[in-house]
Amino acid sequence: MMCDCRGVPTIGSFEGAELTFNMTKPWRDRNLANQRPLDQHGRRKIHMRLVKTADTYECTLYKTPLVVYHRDGRVTLRSYATRSSNAFANAVLPQGVSVDYGDCLSMVQLRGYLGSVPYPEYTSQTDWREALDAWSADQGKVQEASRVYQMKGSTLDIIKRDGKWEILDLSRTEPWQKRKLDMPRYNQLLKSVGYDEFRLWYKAAHALQGMAKAGWKIPTEGYFEALKAGPERWTELELYNHPNVLKLIREDIVRKHSDMTVVTEEKPYIPRMWDSRAYIMQAERFGGLR
Repeated sequence: MMCDCRGVPTIGSFEGAELTFNMTKPWRDRNLANQRPLDQHGRRKIHMRLVKTADTYECTLYKTPLVVYHRDGRVTLRSYATRSSNAFANAVLPQGVSVDYGDCLSMVQLRGYLGSVPYPEYTSQTDWREALDAWSADQGKVQEASRVYQMKGSTLDIIKRDGKWEILDLSRTEPWQKRKLDMPRYNQLLKSVGYDEFRLWYKAAHALQGMAKAGWKIPTEGYFEALKAGPERWTELELYNHPNVLKLIREDIVRKHSDMTVVTEEKPYIPRMWDSRAYIMQAERFGGLR
């Protein structure tokens, strides 16, 4: 269940955190003298708090400081793949910065342009449509100016310079890569494990009556290993007569040999978080994001 962050204020900076800390009534517990509740609608929500140290203010959810504001202007982001962590971090982060943490990858979006044209009010059909076109074009600039980085590791530092948020150390990010199979190596691997022979046997076995009721066991070590073991293990690859076993074998080989790929394009960032879907699908096919 995702925690309710509607009462959590936007902090934005070390100065903003300091102001929030000083203006918030402390808890009565003396052991919490360096902490303040972050939910303005519920002081009993001790799991969402602002923790003061010598040179930082930590925005903490449960026991994890997800966003840390430093005196020198740095902001440390800590990824944690839960819906509550995403909601909490985005609530306290400054305008122009958002995150999306997941099991597959963690992303940070930095916007360099926030738009200047307000959403149009309806006056007449012609005027409103012209204003709406101008607003839509302005929003397009927002998307073009966004930069979405893939985090390497669990933490990343950002800093604001000349009114623009930047990654402090780009080596802490992972480039977005587009890959394709090295077909000569892939075909050679299929040949080396006897895939062509198995395909002929599989089609012949599938044509026999009663094969669908055999109920063969699922190979515990996977399709690729069972295929290499030879004809005495091929019956196990039926996977209860799975109709796409040939496709499953090829996918298993590709995932376990991700080195058989060629990088066709590499980008330090992408313009929208939505664009990451193509990279996630690629990761599912090739055995991991890069």
